[in-house]
Amino acid sequence: MNSLADNLARVIDRWSGLETGALTRDTVLKNLWDRRHLGTIPYSPDGIDRLIDRIQNDSFFQTNQQAGQLERGMFVDGGGIQTEGELHDFLNSF
Repeated sequence: MNSLADNLARVIDRWSGLETGALTRDTVLKNLWDRRHLGTIPYSPDGIDRLIDRIQNDSFFQTNQQAGQLERGMFVDGGGIQTEGELHDFLNSF
């Protein structure tokens, strides 16, 4: 694994409240969030906003230009980022 993947996995674990341990490309972010927060905090908009905030405020991602471009619409149904792998690829495309 690379440092981007390691740090993204760390941020996603803290965001979701689950200990996944490693980035899994096919893991759907909404499903991960709902495993811990279903019925209490909706994924859209609250979970999405919290994920974006965690990434953009994490020291590792502060210099990542793509992190600053993240928007809620990218994560909702039909958006281009639905999985951990898609988020990794987006952040790695700078």
